[in-house]
Amino acid sequence: MHAKPLSAIACRSGVGVRTVGGDNVFPGTQREHSEYTWKANGGTMEETIMIIAESHAAPGRADQVRALFESVVDRTRAEDGCLRYELLQDLDNGDRIILVEEWLDQASLDAHLGADHIVTLFQEIMPLLTDSGRMTRVARLA
Repeated sequence: MHAKPLSAIACRSGVGVRTVGGDNVFPGTQREHSEYTWKANGGTMEETIMIIAESHAAPGRADQVRALFESVVDRTRAEDGCLRYELLQDLDNGDRIILVEEWLDQASLDAHLGADHIVTLFQEIMPLLTDSGRMTRVARLA
């Protein structure tokens, strides 16, 4: 199965975000995703950890912020337990950068947050943001 590049997809319905580089980890249906999660969890349907992370670049710093986030995408997607890692940019406010993440379990997320490339990212990116950002855990309803 070939993944469609996310950079070729633009979405302006309601949320108003566009993807910034990368590949779609789950190009197929919800069923394909569920089967993958089932296999990754050793044949059980445990809930995965889903995160929506939002950052606001300081005025004039959006390109730097985006480049720093882009620099960790491939390494993050290669981490054990990473099921989804998408980098998005708000179409109506280019200073707003959004990450949609899905992790196999809490241990995978914790390992990610302690990974050298993520610790370095936080150190480099914080001075370029207007605030500390927001990280929200979400659950799939349908």
